[in-house]
Amino acid sequence: MDPATLAHIRDTHQIDLTDHQSVSGGDISQAFRSGDHFIKTNHPSSLFMFEAEAFALKTLAKTHTVRIPQSLANGASETHSYHILEYLPLQPLTAQANVTLGHQLAQLHQHTAPEPGFPLNNTIGATPQNNEPRPTWLEFWRDQRLAPLFQRLAKRGKSFPQSDLLLDNLDQLLPANPEHSLLHGDLWAGNAACLPDHTPVLFDPASYYGHRETDLAMTQLFGGFSHQFYQAYESVSPPEPGHELRTELYNLYHLLNHNLLFGDTYRNQCLSIVQQLSNSIT
Repeated sequence: MDPATLAHIRDTHQIDLTDHQSVSGGDISQAFRSGDHFIKTNHPSSLFMFEAEAFALKTLAKTHTVRIPQSLANGASETHSYHILEYLPLQPLTAQANVTLGHQLAQLHQHTAPEPGFPLNNTIGATPQNNEPRPTWLEFWRDQRLAPLFQRLAKRGKSFPQSDLLLDNLDQLLPANPEHSLLHGDLWAGNAACLPDHTPVLFDPASYYGHRETDLAMTQLFGGFSHQFYQAYESVSPPEPGHELRTELYNLYHLLNHNLLFGDTYRNQCLSIVQQLSNSIT
């Protein structure tokens, strides 16, 4: 961390981070630890991203369901934006933590809103995520999730011939009027861990209110959650008919985003899912 930013944080927030060390693992921001503080830094223009993260963390924490790192401060110096959080000694999810997290995630999803969306826009990875509320879940998922990514990829010459068919017939794939649950929004295994006492912790959210199955779908995308996690979740909130196909639809959003951010490693998987979903349309 550069001296100017350290001085800005000290003068603005009365937090001394002089004794700090770099922490590996972040794809988007640089990360550091200083005693009981965990700090993310990025370009000054990325302050909105940290403000949205702080808002999401506080919103999730207010549910008193799953443990969330406390957001302590955020801001920007002339050279860097930053987000200061409490440091937690995290470790991979244990068997006990998987079960507890399953119960707690289901309880989190019981916190709902009248319509899909969120008070602040945020990002999914480095991709802007528009959370302006919409009247229906179909409109939200079509216009503010799938369609923007298809459009951004098309501008890079990566078209999906059946994307219009899919977008025009989402009513055949989505539930008509699901509850709009508070979501973590980026719930892959890398954003879940536990404390030494097996207390599960969720972090790095991309939160909004939407169909609870979107969180569950992403837990299946890259693995890392146990069978007992799903059993625990379903003991509180049983699965709804048709959830298997919707899992593919909801994960298409994240795979399209990976295609956008990381290249064509994910393109064939996206094409396959678009084909599968299109074939299910009558």
